[in-house]
Amino acid sequence: MSKHRKSTRIAGMRLAIITYVTVLLLGLGGAGAHALWNMSGTGVGTVVAGTWAPKAIDANDVNCSRKDSGNTSKITVTWPSVDADSYVLDLKGEGRTESAKTSGLTWTFNLSRPGIFGSDNYKLAITPYVGGVSSAPAANVDVSVKLYVSEWGEVKCSAAK
Repeated sequence: MSKHRKSTRIAGMRLAIITYVTVLLLGLGGAGAHALWNMSGTGVGTVVAGTWAPKAIDANDVNCSRKDSGNTSKITVTWPSVDADSYVLDLKGEGRTESAKTSGLTWTFNLSRPGIFGSDNYKLAITPYVGGVSSAPAANVDVSVKLYVSEWGEVKCSAAK
């Protein structure tokens, strides 16, 4: 009986050795097996917090048009888009101060028409906003409304000096 026991232990040992050599030859040695059980990695990311603000409007790109109706000059101001969700317009001059807020790229002011051969001058500031915040400088524009005779006149917008 002792002969039979010895052959059983040798057969088990042979099986263990064959399995070990097979795993070793297939490239799953100790380090590979360890890697299968212990997978880890690292990553690095950077997050920067800050405030985004729209670009400034170039005052040279602001245009004005005029249409008179009775004693009123309707001055329509247009400007280019600058990635803002709203614009605040502040008009001052001739004893008048008017503010407006719009999400569009145009606004019409109803101003008193100047007398014959008269001229009214205003200062207009257009400030872009994003989410109610603006760090962009305002476009400062001089608006000149002139009347020559009756219905003939002009309006001129130019970058403020």
